[in-house]
Amino acid sequence: MVQANVIEHRLHTPSRAGVVLAQRLRAMGQVHLWLMMFALVFGFLSVALAGEKVYYPRPESAKDPRTEYPVKLFNLAMKKAGAKYELVPSKDVMNQGRAIVEVEQATGSVTLVWSMTSVEREKKLLPIRIPIYKGLIGWRLPLVTKKNQDRLKNVTGIEDLKQFTAGQGHDWPDTEILRANGQTVEISSNYEGLFAMLTRERFDYFPRSVAEIWAEAEGHAGEGIIVDQSIALHYPAAFYFFVNKSNKTLAEALKKGLELAINDGSFDQLFYEYNSAVITRSALDNRRIIEMSNPLLPPETPLHRAELWFRPKQVVIYPNIDGLGSRAIGYKVLELALAKSGKPFIARISDRPSANQDRARYELEVGGIGVVDTGLIPDGNRVISPIPLPLDMGILGWRLLLIHKDKASQFESIKTLEGLRTQVAGQGKNWGDVAILKNAGISVIQAESMESLLRAGNAQRFDFIPLGASEAFGILGQNKSDAPDLVVEPSLALHYKFGRFFYVRNDNKTLRQAIEAGMKKAVADGSLQALLKEHPMYGDAFAKANLKGRSIVEIDNPNLPPWFKTIDKKWWFNPVR
Repeated sequence: MVQANVIEHRLHTPSRAGVVLAQRLRAMGQVHLWLMMFALVFGFLSVALAGEKVYYPRPESAKDPRTEYPVKLFNLAMKKAGAKYELVPSKDVMNQGRAIVEVEQATGSVTLVWSMTSVEREKKLLPIRIPIYKGLIGWRLPLVTKKNQDRLKNVTGIEDLKQFTAGQGHDWPDTEILRANGQTVEISSNYEGLFAMLTRERFDYFPRSVAEIWAEAEGHAGEGIIVDQSIALHYPAAFYFFVNKSNKTLAEALKKGLELAINDGSFDQLFYEYNSAVITRSALDNRRIIEMSNPLLPPETPLHRAELWFRPKQVVIYPNIDGLGSRAIGYKVLELALAKSGKPFIARISDRPSANQDRARYELEVGGIGVVDTGLIPDGNRVISPIPLPLDMGILGWRLLLIHKDKASQFESIKTLEGLRTQVAGQGKNWGDVAILKNAGISVIQAESMESLLRAGNAQRFDFIPLGASEAFGILGQNKSDAPDLVVEPSLALHYKFGRFFYVRNDNKTLRQAIEAGMKKAVADGSLQALLKEHPMYGDAFAKANLKGRSIVEIDNPNLPPWFKTIDKKWWFNPVR
């Protein structure tokens, strides 16, 4: 029995070699299991890191530059939304019509398209209603042949254009839009074929978006194709990203990312990175604009959101007074304000000189110019009114005194208004300062012009000439031959509330809002202060006037309207700050 137990024990107890073998097999099994798990996890990670593939239609032509911007915008939106999608071209080249069918039928070969919207297209696909070209796609210039470059030269409106034939893609919404506006259109199903048809004069012009046309013209320059320089067509149009109606996850990620990019400015940054050159080159403000309607535009199009749409810059004409042109401080501040506003305005100098401020104001009232800057105009004008922000920050209200050099010791003892009342001031005829000085009890003698004023001061027909701290040194230096004995009094300055303001027509609310918004931004970031400090006509108030070291005589300005007194103190130049 003992022997039997021993035999049984040996049968069920593995040998040492067997134990080692079993241990090795178990270890190998664990390693294999770990390898399998690692491979599985790594595979999932790879998919997660790469993201789900989104296929867009491979372009029809290797010369076609149109995909680069939409691809980058898609990637920007995904980054902003924190979504993991990888955008890649489809295996096969396909035109727009086929690509739309592929997305609609969810075949998987194409899962995203970007295209101009229409009522019909939005029935088939799910649009992300943010125009990726900011409506720029609706601003179109004609491609023509060099041989026929003057063919559209005399077109002034939509009726004139009807005598010519346009070329377009057979499935492009533009084809329907042009036909709905009474235009004759020749079509082709082949993108490159349209250029060949143009050179063979199968049609007269090939209207293309300003976002596309310059690259296309360069790509086909060898075929004698150029951009017409006379006209531009415009109709409201939106180019959207589209997905299959069931692909709401991708649509929501795109919308979220695009909205975030709009809010933080990166959308516009990318848009202008790719399009500012073509916008400038297109010179829309120098073309005759042929406006057309777009019957295909769905009612849900977000036309009410101004931030989503490009508008060409509207020219704001500034008067050319005394031949100063673009050197005038008002023009420089206007340029700055319009640039800061982000609105579609650009300043230009009038090609007709204005004789004086009165003439410039008249030109503004009748609509000959867009803006004028001046001192206060009495309230009550029903046509024009001020933007209540002093473009000069009130620097002209700081006045230095020009005196004859022989009166220097006489003025050393004057520190107060009472002392100044014992002296007689000289001023130009009908200057706004005359009433201010008289209201303060200071006698004033008026001269017809600056030259005669300086000569009279040099002849000591009065005691002092108060001029703006920004202009006194310059005027004296430029007119030394007329007034060799006049000097700037070194210890005294006058100050009263005074400002130079932009005036615009009351019916031009958009321009008014743009200038006001731009000026506020310029003050907030210090660029207005920097402009005034660097301007040759205003820099003296900072560099030479030494207002901190002078005795300041404060006097009232009796001509201030109620709104003037509500201007925030940050708008006023203060030499002590």
